[in-house]
Amino acid sequence: MAPTIRSRARHQCRAAHSSRDQIQLLRTIARTEASLKDGPQITQVTRSQNPVLEDMDVAWSLPLSPQEKLFITSTETWRKYLAASLKSCKEALELQTNDQVRENRRTMDRRARKAFEDQHKWPSKFAGKRAEHRTQEELK
Repeated sequence: MAPTIRSRARHQCRAAHSSRDQIQLLRTIARTEASLKDGPQITQVTRSQNPVLEDMDVAWSLPLSPQEKLFITSTETWRKYLAASLKSCKEALELQTNDQVRENRRTMDRRARKAFEDQHKWPSKFAGKRAEHRTQEELK
């Protein structure tokens, strides 16, 4: 495996705490920020603006010529679109992360409650006289 591919595979792999949707959102955010940072160009569309144009599905009828791409990326509307897209992606990522944290906390609480209940088992109500009875002091 080439060093570039190995490096890309290592840096873009799914982390243990990130879902596939979160990875996709992070990539979209990185693309959008890079495209926004490049700004309008005079001669040609940059490498960071091309994937954003492809993700936009602007070329639904015919493939865009380089001049059309350059015209689209040099307008103020393009910058507004990038800013709005960046804001919505960051909000979606934050919502997913908050949901993930909330679900993990619920799971940890559930596990802690189950461990506590397993450790402090109460006598069964159907055990009758044969069950071991504990005093209140032992239960504390």
